[in-house]
Amino acid sequence: MQECVPDSPDLRSFLRLRRGDSKQWELAATARLSLSRYKRLESGRALAVRLDVLLRVAAALRLDAGERLELVRLARPDLAFLLSAAGAPPLGYQWRSVHKLARRLGQAKGSRDPACVAVEIVHASLGLDMTVFALELHSDGRREVGFCIGAPDDSIVVPEALVHGGFHVETLGDRRFAYVPMSRDGRVFGALGIAYPRENRLDPKCFAFLGMVAALLEVRLNDRVEQVEH
Repeated sequence: MQECVPDSPDLRSFLRLRRGDSKQWELAATARLSLSRYKRLESGRALAVRLDVLLRVAAALRLDAGERLELVRLARPDLAFLLSAAGAPPLGYQWRSVHKLARRLGQAKGSRDPACVAVEIVHASLGLDMTVFALELHSDGRREVGFCIGAPDDSIVVPEALVHGGFHVETLGDRRFAYVPMSRDGRVFGALGIAYPRENRLDPKCFAFLGMVAALLEVRLNDRVEQVEH
């Protein structure tokens, strides 16, 4: 990702105020960051701070839900228009910003970054307490979590089969998993998914939004393959 965190006094003051008397190295260690990386973030000069990193910093600072949203808004202005409270369905202006989502995905470089950006978009839109992940299905049959925000990778259930064009929902224990497959030349090569507590009843708009972002990601990844081949 090429986005830069702006040199924002608001971000600096926000982090310094909430760090209080704690040492920078203590907070960095708790958030599993190097001291130099945390210093760059607190100074407002960090490059391409991933959403999962910001959430680790928020946890280290013991921020409440509102403060987490504010931290992400300050540190990732490219996601600010998407931010939703936990469990909230995507807002109307998010749906009207499809071109912004497509442009954001188009800015992602390489083969991994577009999936990371898509996960960040869904996570920010459906609420920062949601688990969102991208699955990779390899030609040799291997299945793995390519990127995940909100839960350890090994807690994600990878289904035995994902059908081209089919929305897949699976329940395991106290959680539900929903997947939207992505295809190339009739073969499923990956999926974008969410995990949430079994007792939660998500608004249908959440699933529709997941499908829209997965479709944009599928187009982006297929375009990249065609560019490489030609």
